[in-house]
Amino acid sequence: TTITAGEVIRQRLLVRLSTFRGTWFADPNFGVPYYQKVLGHQFNPVIMNAIFVKAITDTPGVVQLKEPIHYEWDRRLRVLTLSFTVIADTGEEISLYKDINV
Repeated sequence: TTITAGEVIRQRLLVRLSTFRGTWFADPNFGVPYYQKVLGHQFNPVIMNAIFVKAITDTPGVVQLKEPIHYEWDRRLRVLTLSFTVIADTGEEISLYKDINV
């Protein structure tokens, strides 16, 4: 099976968004600062957006977000759903839908 550059970038995004900053021994700065800035803090949409835009656009192979990130919060299940499309360095558009249990 041949893996495309788009699949590699998609996997990088999923790993980055699934990793809580400070939990990976090889790089404590890798991931999203869920404990530091998201969980237990008053919701601020500007700060939340800045956190996720940085995490996504800092991912190797991502050139830019094509459109704003769409957020959906299920308070009962405590699930934050992100959906977005990025443009990869190959020119490919990669759409992603990610549930984050918080």
